[in-house]
Amino acid sequence: MDNANASTANVSITGVSIEILETPVSLEYTAAGHAVASNWHILARLRTDTGIAGIGWIVANRGGLVQAMASAAAELGNLLTGLNVLDHHAAYRRMERAANWVGPGGLATMAMSAIDIAQWDAAGKILGIPLYRLLG
Repeated sequence: MDNANASTANVSITGVSIEILETPVSLEYTAAGHAVASNWHILARLRTDTGIAGIGWIVANRGGLVQAMASAAAELGNLLTGLNVLDHHAAYRRMERAANWVGPGGLATMAMSAIDIAQWDAAGKILGIPLYRLLG
């Protein structure tokens, strides 16, 4: 947060919304032994009190458990309201603590990823810095 000035240092997360998008592929392909006719996207939109929004997403090449992952992302996103959008570690720790009973990796980590990407996107917009510079 060293790049943040006084006007950006206290930008709060006001909400996270989650959508599921199905994108049919033009040519069916095989992944992990399964035919893939569509890619499924879990899209996270993170909003701030300044009106700036960040967008993040993950892609799954099968529809199985996509709804469960989206539900997990929505529940985890609700935990971030009021946090400083520039404090990535606090947001990640809060989501990680809430999901720790299901273990590391898997569905919970994928659900957290879409939100984490959205948070980085919002931070880059707020600071006026491209993501590649923020992430090093």
